[in-house]
Amino acid sequence: MSDWLQTYLSTFSERKAAEDYSIWSRPLDAHSYGEFSIAAVKTGLIMEDNSQVEAGQNATVVGVYDGHGHPLASDYVSEKLFHHLLEAANENDAITEGVLKHAFQKTEEGFIDIVKKFPEYTAIGSCCLVGVIWKGKLYVANLGDSGAVLGYLDSDNMIRSKGLTQSHHISEERIRNELLADHPDDPELLIQNVESDYKIKGVIEVSRTIGDAYLKVPGVPCHKLIPKFAVPIQKAILKSEPSVTDREIEATDKFIIFASAGLWKYISKPRAVEIVHTNPRNDIAKTLVEAALTVAATKKGMEYSDLKKMDQKERLKFHDDITVVVMFLDYARLKEIATMPGLSIQGFRNHSPVPSTFNVFKPSEFKGFDPTSI
Repeated sequence: MSDWLQTYLSTFSERKAAEDYSIWSRPLDAHSYGEFSIAAVKTGLIMEDNSQVEAGQNATVVGVYDGHGHPLASDYVSEKLFHHLLEAANENDAITEGVLKHAFQKTEEGFIDIVKKFPEYTAIGSCCLVGVIWKGKLYVANLGDSGAVLGYLDSDNMIRSKGLTQSHHISEERIRNELLADHPDDPELLIQNVESDYKIKGVIEVSRTIGDAYLKVPGVPCHKLIPKFAVPIQKAILKSEPSVTDREIEATDKFIIFASAGLWKYISKPRAVEIVHTNPRNDIAKTLVEAALTVAATKKGMEYSDLKKMDQKERLKFHDDITVVVMFLDYARLKEIATMPGLSIQGFRNHSPVPSTFNVFKPSEFKGFDPTSI
């Protein structure tokens, strides 16, 4: 067994016992170019979402990792992806689409190498959403169905929303077409239930993830969890290459909402932007989480107060784990080289931020950047 997996499993029971709360939040903290709020709610006995904010002196990184099957994959991503990103950024003296894709690839390779020897872990995976703010530019990379949306002011000073991510959920026709084009001879590639919902091979709803080795690596079985995959696949079905977008941050850009699929199931992106814009900043991520839970309860003919009283096992029938990070943008600060101390926080794990030495570049390498040029 790998050293990482052995260490992880040895501390897992202790961490599970410590998660004795349902909603976790940090009201408001500072990042390199503004403020942020983070919150999460778990459904079952153990949180499968993970998240992090890494705020350095000249960049900020946000990650939302929506795990499935077990927290193993989302925990691995939260521990490793940021380090791969930082390593690649320093090697290339830049943040680029290629740097982001490289960090995802290294994270995928490391996790697959660990679990492919152990069939009991090969059906564990995670969606992965990462945002990076650097030199006045925003980069967003995404695998799966987590999503990010920008809140900005239009020419009439009205708040508007702009989606920043492409979903890889099977409900999207373009995703189904992409899969069918790659696997034209597989009659069981897409399976529908009585409600006409699709699942890939009848087991998963997203076409891109970190992990899920049994649907990516020919020869890797999954007999202990899903008997139909006791005979390994012959060709990879899922992918791990993220969709990446970038944009120059403008003076009218006010905030970005990063969230796992649990939020977007109940709150539309325009509605989420409206909630953030019309409510106090303090604990705004928790406000979004509670808005989603209120909708989830209403759909079942209940009040949110009734949902809060439920046993955590029962909540699985009502909503998924939800993680939200709201990043406010101070455009004036984007024109400065930030001097704030580094800060690192892992959602649902840290009750308070911890110091960080995170910098995309060493000070000597940052010399050339003219902050008035953005």
